[in-house]
Amino acid sequence: MTLYEQLLAACRELSEKVFSTFELRRVLSDRFNTNPASVIPSDYCYNLWNSGLIQLTWKPIFIRIGPGEFRFVGPSYAYTGLVYAKARGADDEQVVGEWLDGRFTLYDAFVPAPPGAGDPCTVLPTGSGRYHRNRGTDQPRAAGPSLRGVHTDP
Repeated sequence: MTLYEQLLAACRELSEKVFSTFELRRVLSDRFNTNPASVIPSDYCYNLWNSGLIQLTWKPIFIRIGPGEFRFVGPSYAYTGLVYAKARGADDEQVVGEWLDGRFTLYDAFVPAPPGAGDPCTVLPTGSGRYHRNRGTDQPRAAGPSLRGVHTDP
């Protein structure tokens, strides 16, 4: 059973919908004997991007609601919201894309779309580093012109 399948099984069976990283690691370790260090919920978030996962299939099932806290929403969720990433060595996260009713757009100023992003993926030209998320909030702060682009059908 893959880690993704373990996460799905554990989250679907538990009545709680919000988990800490610690709780997810404990549940998977107890139930599947999974190495806790291999459980990285941020790799499975709609609103977080990890450029290191480019070669893998991106399968979001969580929404990060705070540092180390995640809400399970499952696959194929019609998420609407910004997608953040933090460049190595940077203090702030930057907006690198967005979801609108389950359609994902990755701004090409950051990285190319992953092979497994699915059909609803559009990459828009934008320019780099124009919005950053303030630490401790989900509100972006403007650092230059808008990143807004036009969504196109894939």
